[in-house]
Amino acid sequence: MLKDPVRFRRLLAVGSLMLAPVLMLAGVLVAPFEETSTSAAYLEVVHYNAAAAELSAVLLHFGFLLLVPCVWAMAALLQERATVLGNLGLLLGTLGAIGNSGVVLLDFADIALVRELTQGEAVAVYDR
Repeated sequence: MLKDPVRFRRLLAVGSLMLAPVLMLAGVLVAPFEETSTSAAYLEVVHYNAAAAELSAVLLHFGFLLLVPCVWAMAALLQERATVLGNLGLLLGTLGAIGNSGVVLLDFADIALVRELTQGEAVAVYDR
């Protein structure tokens, strides 16, 4: 498998195309949701379901990172037909996938807030 680079790249692309949505769906299903859309309600749910919030953040993080090989594989398909469009899509897709992955990691800051501060202090810091 590793001796044939074309086969390896195809397997990597197919594997990431199959695994990325599964991880993202699992991350959304595990995520704790609040009843109302206020900062206090969100932080309270994170406080009581910190393990689920952590698991959700990890699953979403790796799901978004697995989109990067997908983007590279799709850009390779456009290599001969639409080079400029493929390169533009490669750039934007890679930045978007990595950016989303980084945004999801902010959930760990929310978890640290509710673990280290009281509810009132956490809401005050979160709302700044």
